Amino acid sequence: MVLGRIGITLLFVGIAGWSAAQETAGSLYKKAEALRIHAKTPADYQTAMDLYQQSADMGKGGAYYRIGAIELRLGEPEKALVSWGKAAESGSKSAPIALAKGHAAGIFGGRSDPSKGVPVLEHLAQDPTQDRAVYALAELLEKGTGTKPDPKRAVDLFKGLAEAGNARGQRKFGRYFIKGFDAAGLPKDLNQAAFWLEKSAAQGYGSAFKDLGSVYGQMGQAQKAISALETAVEKDVSGAKAELANGHYRGHFGALSDIAKGRKDLKTMAEAGNIYATRYAMRHHERRSRRLKDMDFDLVVSNLWSAAETGDRNAVRTLSRMYRRLSWLFTDEKDKLKVLVDTYPQHLGPEGVVADTVSILYDPNHHRTSRKVVAQYLESLTGPGFAAGALRLRSIERTSFVYLVQRQLRNLGLYNGPADAKMGRGTIRAISKLCRANGVGDVCKHGPLLYSTSLNVANILEAQR
Repeated sequence: MVLGRIGITLLFVGIAGWSAAQETAGSLYKKAEALRIHAKTPADYQTAMDLYQQSADMGKGGAYYRIGAIELRLGEPEKALVSWGKAAESGSKSAPIALAKGHAAGIFGGRSDPSKGVPVLEHLAQDPTQDRAVYALAELLEKGTGTKPDPKRAVDLFKGLAEAGNARGQRKFGRYFIKGFDAAGLPKDLNQAAFWLEKSAAQGYGSAFKDLGSVYGQMGQAQKAISALETAVEKDVSGAKAELANGHYRGHFGALSDIAKGRKDLKTMAEAGNIYATRYAMRHHERRSRRLKDMDFDLVVSNLWSAAETGDRNAVRTLSRMYRRLSWLFTDEKDKLKVLVDTYPQHLGPEGVVADTVSILYDPNHHRTSRKVVAQYLESLTGPGFAAGALRLRSIERTSFVYLVQRQLRNLGLYNGPADAKMGRGTIRAISKLCRANGVGDVCKHGPLLYSTSLNVANILEAQR
């Protein structure tokens, strides 16, 4: 039988229709997952969302969770709120946690509701099967996001997860010992770090191998450090390849370090758009002695902006740091920071937006005027971010931070002296009283302007606003 052009067209349409009909919710979801993981452009993410939507329409309600995550990445948090709501209604265990974290962090803008943040996680965490809710609650308590900071309880929650055999909890708890965590009374203890990270790695948790590389390196066990990082690379752990290259470049592996190879690999990866290598390269650029001098800096910056356009949060935050720490390389760094704040607030987060706004507002050439302008801006905030902004101010000019703290202590009735930006006895006594009243007196007694003290003071002041 001979078919005309119309007949052939109808035949192909029929085959295509039959093929589409064979797709299941599961197969569509898998296709969407593959697209999402390897997406490089907004169009890629949109195609993945279309497939997730088809999967959801066929009954896989959990697909709404992925849709919400992509919407958040693409700068549409209010759409994410709706999608995660649908996912929660369909029985997704991840969606209620994402919603609670989002409300606590204020990522949904005017629709964020703090009462649906930490209180919801507290409730979910009562269920012994909700390890992820416990982990999320501990993260918020540690940072004081959407609640009063409680680092000691946060560590206790992570420790409980670790002792119960939760691999992610073991990794988190072990990481505390790499540098120590003064706010919770944990000292630096590389043996403890290795103990918990090894437990996590034994369960196959890839990220633990990357951390073990750092710990073994600090312990002088170079071969074990390299092997751990190579295992992380084999497991395709994000950032492991860059971590290994950086370790060689910095000579962290002693006699086994291949500095030339590490330098070459970092440069090659950064110029190819590897965000982790780029972050290391940019940090080395902050120190003249470590710069990758023949690196195509303009290409790297261009790659960062391209990644930012796809919703890459790490790219946005790397750009933010670059315009702050490498400002001497630019003439429009504050304009660029403002673009980031205006265009990608969802990736900077409420705290990042506030911190970068402080950088934009503060003029080092006019301290007195600037500290007043910044103080008034921070005091006008109705959402999260005060602590982050205060700490950014401290990093720019410590006396201006003291000025801000004095104003807040005076409002709380703890200080009756002038806001003169001087750390006098009255200010020190007021800070000590504030810390003791909030259970962190042992931290603050080591010095009113140490970072650990400033961090606690800033978090307490935010919680009491």
